[in-house]
Amino acid sequence: MKDKKSNKKSNARIYITFIIILVILYNVGYVAGTLVGKAEKNGDLDTMLATLKNNLIFVMPPLFLVLAIISLIAVLVLFWSCKKIYKKLQAHPEDDDLWDTLEEKLNYPLILANIMQITDVFFFSCIRRTTTKNSII
Repeated sequence: MKDKKSNKKSNARIYITFIIILVILYNVGYVAGTLVGKAEKNGDLDTMLATLKNNLIFVMPPLFLVLAIISLIAVLVLFWSCKKIYKKLQAHPEDDDLWDTLEEKLNYPLILANIMQITDVFFFSCIRRTTTKNSII
């Protein structure tokens, strides 16, 4: 009975998170599409793209540094919380709920590391694209 209630809460949380992300991305896409449409209609699209391209080289390195520092802090906090859970597990090694919690919390730093690698490739390709004329990427 307890598993069904926690599973329903978990599924509801997943659906709510998914819907929130969808709404945010919809709004970002709408605003970006509107701006590009207006710029294209007025003939300012080439000017806007050239300005964006010239400013990317200055924006991307600090942005990536900030993201890297934030993710490092998040990973450290997650590992400290895992260390506390592990200490509890040493006292009660047969507690399956604590094992499940520990396994779940240990996945988050790995997911965050994968996201940071993807953003690293993205920022690197943006910088490379703005600094070379005949880029393959």
